[in-house]
Amino acid sequence: MATDQIKHPKVFISYSWSSPEYQERVTGFVDKLIDNGIQVVYDKYDLEEGADIHVFMEKSKTDSSIDKVLILCDKKYAEKADNRKGGVGTETLIISPQVYNDEDPAGKNKKYIPIIMERDVSGKVCVPTYLEGKLYFDFSNPDGINSQEFEKLIRYLYNKPLLQAPRLGATPHYILDDTAPNLGTSSKYSDAINALKNRKENRLSYCDDYFISLYLALDDLVIPYNENKDVIEENVFNNVEIMKTLRDEVINIFDYLIRYEQADCIRYIKNVIEKLYYYSEKRPTGSVFSEMQFDHFKFFIQEIFLYTISMLLKEERFEDISDLLRDYYYENGDIRKLYDFSSFDFSYPSFDYRNSRRGLRRISLAADKLKERATNSKLNYNSIMQADLFLLIYSLTHKLENGGYWYPITLLYTSSSSFPFEIFLKAASKKYFAKMNKCLEIPVDEGFKKLRQVLGNLRGGYSFYSVNYERLCNLDNLNTVN
Repeated sequence: MATDQIKHPKVFISYSWSSPEYQERVTGFVDKLIDNGIQVVYDKYDLEEGADIHVFMEKSKTDSSIDKVLILCDKKYAEKADNRKGGVGTETLIISPQVYNDEDPAGKNKKYIPIIMERDVSGKVCVPTYLEGKLYFDFSNPDGINSQEFEKLIRYLYNKPLLQAPRLGATPHYILDDTAPNLGTSSKYSDAINALKNRKENRLSYCDDYFISLYLALDDLVIPYNENKDVIEENVFNNVEIMKTLRDEVINIFDYLIRYEQADCIRYIKNVIEKLYYYSEKRPTGSVFSEMQFDHFKFFIQEIFLYTISMLLKEERFEDISDLLRDYYYENGDIRKLYDFSSFDFSYPSFDYRNSRRGLRRISLAADKLKERATNSKLNYNSIMQADLFLLIYSLTHKLENGGYWYPITLLYTSSSSFPFEIFLKAASKKYFAKMNKCLEIPVDEGFKKLRQVLGNLRGGYSFYSVNYERLCNLDNLNTVN
């Protein structure tokens, strides 16, 4: 938001003329408020000679433009307020009924805010009786203003606290649907995030506990076979909505691992993804099944994988991306195999069935759903598309297990005029390109020509005719700037 669009809070200063030195200290505090965009009503700046001081004091109550009254409390102020003496006593008669009548238990709408300017010899704050137990800001150190406490005050006045509750989300699908299972992961998720935030010694054990609860939740989301395809399709899409909560939990944990557990994070994340891949083929009880029964798990895995690549690209962890893209191990009964990341580029028969059954005429319902669900506060949809393109190029420069390439469905939402993605713009720099190319391994010179030819052929392929891959990856300018 532009600074000229922000409302500047307006405060009234109530204080005691305790001593010349204290008055100078108060003026310094007021000046610092003004420097930070706070409009201040302060007698030394606003009370003209001969004006009625009582009328001025009434402004704290009657002036609707005043957002807060900052009550600067030192020993003299507390004594005068309690004894109703002098100007402070007059202000107390005006203010105290307002304080007592404010019944907001959380204190979020308080107009009268104590600012502690002094403590007594026992360390107790000097505050009038009518303000005892109220929210206050502590500036009792006479040697200078505590910068952290001052920032807290400024944020409070602007109603922009450092720690803010997240925006109220939509009602979870599992609340609206009485038949949906209780996921049972939220407590373990909170424990894991708390352990990661506070750098607890056994923080990865808390993560292990969360993922155990995740796998149990996924077990409950296995869809039983039904001869009616419509029923399976509806169950798939219901579960996709239910699993958004689980998706957000996983990518938030991955985000902490990537940013703060660099030594172990890729090994740990890879192990989780291997376990998740099992669900893409998880058979419900009985021998009869439909291929559509696994689509919610497939979508869940692909989403998590795209978000993980996006987070690593954001941190420019190209070598870690290389480690994440190869040599996965899968074991299910007698089946054992190694596979690469292209195995996460799933097809979704239930999505195709829904598209046809409802006559939606969409090129890709999966792309629509990925875009619709790109609500994570740390990564926007542009980041997901960038990751999708990066995976395509990697797949073209490396020999993949299935001999194909990564199909970047999110790029449906680009056009021939779309700008190149951020990392490819940066890769015009030879230094940055060298760093990125440790992962992509594009042979310089001849490699660019071959890549251009392959990308050009893809543009003519089914449903992606309008996507200008060469432009999106800034192919003409890669590795050109010293």
